[in-house]
Amino acid sequence: MVRFIAGGQELKDETSTLRSHRISFSGAVLHCLVTPARAVTPQADDRQNVGFHFDVSLLMFPLFGTLLVALWYARVVYRGYFNGTSTFSLLAISFLYVVALLASLRGGGHVDQHPHIE
Repeated sequence: MVRFIAGGQELKDETSTLRSHRISFSGAVLHCLVTPARAVTPQADDRQNVGFHFDVSLLMFPLFGTLLVALWYARVVYRGYFNGTSTFSLLAISFLYVVALLASLRGGGHVDQHPHIE
């Protein structure tokens, strides 16, 4: 799919000219956005025939959080096996996990790559 953008507006009408959109030729910037064609989503009847689809990425935060809890438990119970470097690394990874978790919860889901284009 090819889209043209001039002056922050998408030029949707294929039959119109640049002059009809009131775009001057001196110092004008015309952007050409080339994207792959959108895939056709299956109809409701087709979805029943596709089968079960499970998104494993939904489990990444809970699984990684469970792993971190188990490592912190091991750190407390078996403290002889953890030196200063491993404890600092566990602390740093836990901090990055919390930051990523908060960012994903705050983000609210999918962010559109080009929000100014429909």
